[in-house]
Amino acid sequence: LLNSPVSGSQAAQSIPTAIVERVDVFPDFTPVELGTANLAGAVNFVSRRHFDDTDLGELSLSYGSFDTRSIEATTWGETSGWSLIGGIQHASADNNYPVDEDLFRTTTKHRLNNGYSTDSGFLIAAKEFSNVAIRTMFQHVDQHNELATTRNRLADNAFIDNKASRLQLAMDYGFGGFEAGNRFY
Repeated sequence: LLNSPVSGSQAAQSIPTAIVERVDVFPDFTPVELGTANLAGAVNFVSRRHFDDTDLGELSLSYGSFDTRSIEATTWGETSGWSLIGGIQHASADNNYPVDEDLFRTTTKHRLNNGYSTDSGFLIAAKEFSNVAIRTMFQHVDQHNELATTRNRLADNAFIDNKASRLQLAMDYGFGGFEAGNRFY
């Protein structure tokens, strides 16, 4: 689960793309297998279970408008029967985009103080036994978001910093035709 009653919601950009197999969107009711009842629907990021043994990892670089840039490095492998996946990511943007000067009380023609920066890292360890599958994940996210103001002055340097660490343990049991699971966050 990304949303926490303690830390609030997480940004989807903190999910490493290398571990996502597909994204399922449920616009209405949340399916019971996702664990919590929610009338507003859900977005389910389905993790990749298997990685190509010939590859050691992947590196992704991107650059876009408003000086948006990101870099992500992920690696995976196996040791002592445990599948390990780890990675780091940086994403940021200046977001100083052009606006109609009538929108603000200044003559500035660009929206200022609207940038963001996100640094994150993760490590996943998984192992399957005869009747039990164990999957653990540790993730740390450090976010910096500038807050734009109606005066749109460069001197208005307000921002929100958010740091979050999470440890997650999933254990799935299978006995004949019976399946159960526990999740700890």
